[in-house]
Amino acid sequence: MSRSLFRFLLALTAVVAATPGRAQFESIEIDAGRFGFDTLARLAPNLYYRPFDMLGTRPDARALGMGSAYIAMADDPMAIGWTPSGIAMLEDFTLAVDGLNRSSSDTATGFPRVLQIPQSPELAISSYDSRLKSQTLYGSIAAGVPLIQRGSLKFVGGFSWRRYADVARAEETVQDFLLDQGGGFPVTVADDSKERGSVEAFGPTLALQVAPGISVGGTANFLTGRSRLTASTRVNTGGGGSPPPSTERFTQKYDGFSMDLGATVRLGDRLRLAGRLTPEYTLDVTGGSYEVVSSTGVGTSTIRVFGTLSGYELTIPSLLSLGAAIKPIDRLWLTADYVSQKMGDTGVVYTGAAAQSFQDVDVNWLTFENGPIPDAPGPEVPYADLTQLSFGAEYVLFDKSWGKIPVRFGYRSTELPYLAADSLDYSYRYAHVEAAEDGLPVDELSAFAVAQTIGVRYNGPNGQQPDGTGYSFGASFETDRVTYDLGVDVFSYEETEFYGDSVWDAIFNPNPDEGRRILYDDKGTPITPLGQHPNVVSLDRTVTTIRFSATYNFPGLF
Repeated sequence: MSRSLFRFLLALTAVVAATPGRAQFESIEIDAGRFGFDTLARLAPNLYYRPFDMLGTRPDARALGMGSAYIAMADDPMAIGWTPSGIAMLEDFTLAVDGLNRSSSDTATGFPRVLQIPQSPELAISSYDSRLKSQTLYGSIAAGVPLIQRGSLKFVGGFSWRRYADVARAEETVQDFLLDQGGGFPVTVADDSKERGSVEAFGPTLALQVAPGISVGGTANFLTGRSRLTASTRVNTGGGGSPPPSTERFTQKYDGFSMDLGATVRLGDRLRLAGRLTPEYTLDVTGGSYEVVSSTGVGTSTIRVFGTLSGYELTIPSLLSLGAAIKPIDRLWLTADYVSQKMGDTGVVYTGAAAQSFQDVDVNWLTFENGPIPDAPGPEVPYADLTQLSFGAEYVLFDKSWGKIPVRFGYRSTELPYLAADSLDYSYRYAHVEAAEDGLPVDELSAFAVAQTIGVRYNGPNGQQPDGTGYSFGASFETDRVTYDLGVDVFSYEETEFYGDSVWDAIFNPNPDEGRRILYDDKGTPITPLGQHPNVVSLDRTVTTIRFSATYNFPGLF
């Protein structure tokens, strides 16, 4: 549904305009009330199918250039985002900052070549382009300073503010159609999602060097953040008379607390081992205000759906990172990292007025869950277990009196921590089936002898887990006081999403069974097979991330 309501109304507009005595719709408002994840999956699949990504937020450009095989190499304030024990290497007050730009290129397959609007000529799709929006994002700011040193025993303190987990995914889709009407004229439908936000972490870090080459540390992460979506769908008919854009808005807030624990072992100047554990933690999510407004372009006709996603608690499973670095020859480091997080075990519990689950309630031709239903199982979210294996190399290309210039290369293989959209996640709801289930006598089913779609049911996540590979490179300019780092990562994977961001509408994702004649047995049970599911589009996606970092040393400042 969501912005696809607008497209659905395009079809209804054409039908009503052709009906004698009817010139326009009346405005419609639908109050979804407080709803749960099943309704969110039907109203706005773009807000449901998404990762909770704790890997893509880790600093910095140096790490990115090494394919994220970096935990054993982390030895400056940015180490807080990798293993807090890494800052034990600091000798002076040091400040580090970083940011990034992320964009993508995509190739889409599986979308229909022709759309049929009721009472109108066919629309032939001449192009379909979907991609992540280019975004420049903040990364981290971190500082560390030695506090106490007694022989080989050293305490180092730090503080950081950084992106902790990505929860937003801004996308844009542009489709070009050709209306075959006296030679044809173009029609363009553009979806623009200006989603932004993240879970942020701020807090102190303490690292202890317990013996030469051996350090441990911990970070207290106070978590906060917000996810905000402002999206629009615009239609350009090429000849004027384009309807006003539909708009979609969503916002929710995050609060929580977590700990990062780490250890690093340096065996001489040639071998380093390191690890990090983030124990299971709980994230409170509140707000969830949702609204979509669509216009038919006929008079003042509009449809508005609004409601609130119930507050909930996410129990995030523990994350484990292990890494090693070896220096086989002077100037060359080789690294390897392994990361694992059982995101498939993520727990979700509704809080506040709604609890556990919701019951379907029909509102016009939509269906929402409202409840609660006591003792029902908790909702499902499309998360999946995360694993990443990465390798990196750093070679000092120049080592002069004025500074060093190391270059880096990396590779990683990652299973992304979510399930992609799948057509099996939904099944259509039919008027005739609902009538039979309501116990109407067989002789009263004649009015439902033709399939009439009244909505969809959410069956739960059934999709495949995307996995991909990334290649990276980078370089630095290092002096005694200042270091500048640049890293570039190109990551490719395949996933699926619903065509037109819709699980069901009359134009972009119609039910192929609509209008079919249905046969019943003598008990009123339909015997005509009804097994259609919404269509999905396959995306071959390449995401390019460019990251820049700067580190400043201040000897003798403290």
